[in-house]
This record gives sequence, C-alpha cells and structure tokens, in this order.
Amino acid sequence: MTIRYLDMASLNEQLVLPDGRKLCWAEYGHPDGLPVFYFHGCPSSRLEPGMFGDQLSSTGLRIIAPDRPGIGLSDFQPSRSFEDWVNDIVHLADHLAWPTFALLGNSGGGPYVVACAALIPERVTVAAVVSGGWRMDAPEVKANLPFVNRLFWMFARSFTPGLRLMLTAMRKSGSSAKSDSAASDSPSANDLKKLRSMLPPPDVAALSVPGRMRATSAATTEALRNGTKGVEWDARMYVRPFDFDHTSIRVPVRAFHGGLDRNVPLALVKAYTAEIPGATLTVWPDDGHLSAPCNHLSEIVEALKS
Repeated sequence: MTIRYLDMASLNEQLVLPDGRKLCWAEYGHPDGLPVFYFHGCPSSRLEPGMFGDQLSSTGLRIIAPDRPGIGLSDFQPSRSFEDWVNDIVHLADHLAWPTFALLGNSGGGPYVVACAALIPERVTVAAVVSGGWRMDAPEVKANLPFVNRLFWMFARSFTPGLRLMLTAMRKSGSSAKSDSAASDSPSANDLKKLRSMLPPPDVAALSVPGRMRATSAATTEALRNGTKGVEWDARMYVRPFDFDHTSIRVPVRAFHGGLDRNVPLALVKAYTAEIPGATLTVWPDDGHLSAPCNHLSEIVEALKS
C-alpha cells in the first residue's frame, strides 16, 4: 500500500468568520457521505488525514478537517479558548448546511472533540477520539512519557522561548524532510534508525508504509508555515485549565488508544474517560500513537456511523 492524497480532496477551502478571521479546511472522502469533522493533533494541520491515503474514499464519510487558528492557513485568534473553537465549528457547520455531525479527534484533537460534545450536544451525534491527548501536565503524563516529550509540555507550560526553539527546529526539520522525500516515498535507512530510537515498533511500521512519513511530515510543516505563534498557543492550551465540563456530557464518546503509546500515556486516557458519563475506551495493546488510527480505521469509522 502507498499513501497518496486523494485526487478528489480539496485541501484549501476557506471561510471568512464573523470577526473577519479566515478559517481554512481540507475535505476528504465522499462528497455525499456522513458529515464528520476531523480535528488534527499538535503540532499538525488540516493535511493530517492524508496519512490514511485512499482508505478514506471507501469509508462512506465526508470528512472536513479544519486548521485551528494560527495554524496552516487559518488566521490567528489572540487569547482563544476551547469555547472559541466550538463557536468556529458552529459557523463552519452552518456554512456547510450540517445541522448535526460526528466528530473525530486524533491525538491533540481529543480535547477539542470533547469540548464540542460538552458545549453543543444538540449538534453532535457521536464523538470519537483516537490516541487522544488531555491535560498534558497531569501526573500520569509526568510519570509515563519519555524525557523529550515531557520537555515539550514543560516548555509549553512555563518556558515559551524553549517551546519556540523546539517548534522552530521541527519547522526546519520538516522542510528538509519534505525536500529529501521528493526522490522516494519510503523512509531512508537513516530515517528508520532515528524512528526506532524514538518510537515503539508498531509506530515505526506504520511510518514505513510508502508515502505515510511524507504525509505526516507535510501536515506538521504546514502547521508551522506562518511561524510558530499558532502552534505555541495551541500547545499551551493543553497545560491550562479547560473551559468546558466533561463530566456532564450526554453525547456518546468513544475513545480508542494504543497500549504502547509514548505520546499520550494510556493511564491518562483511562483517567479522563472514566469521568465522562457513558464513555467507552477500546485499547489495542500492541499499537502505538500513530499505528492505532492507521491500523484500525475501519473500527473507528464504524463507531462514527453508530
């Protein structure tokens, strides 16, 4: 299997919001499919669903993946909150003529999904979260993440210059990888060596699928296309109190997670899903952060259709 963007995907759709900001999104799947908003990780962008390649064409879903403010092509919004994001989604749903819709959040998209489920339950049919993050300054994070991952969230919480340096390095690395990948769809031997030192084997295997590493790198590079400010603010939102109450949600919440995830500890996911009424958690013990959505897309799709 080779991962390539769908020819039918429209990657640069735009809407001007009531306050004058531009909101950009990409569309995947079937134009008459079940309406689904896809919320990307951190740092990532509307291009993230490209990692699924042509698998999306047979899901029966119409997937709209928006860039959050200051990320990709969406304009920055000073001091934004999760509630502000929910308001943006309401405007986008109205623009698309979607009275109701399903939600799918990957990684850092998780809290944004739960915020919508909490604040606009009348619009949300089901909320699915895969490899989903939460408060990344929680005790479960500090006890279970590798040092570099913990350092990212420590900088997000209390040392913005350090966070900016890390994101700038990601931006340069992504641009370099994008240039290097032009000659090949597969990771180089050097790439694989680096991946094996940082990721569990299932994530390395997922990234070894031809085209997938290029797709994920493109999503990260796009997030930082206009600098680091948007992603900096996005990262800080995971280490500050949330402005929504997840303990009174009445929308069905379906969480999926890999037991080998090194980006979001399973202990954290068990803790927050236990506080959401009626939420279910499916654990794939032999999957990591990236392999979970890539290896189990059909199960996630079935949850969205349910």
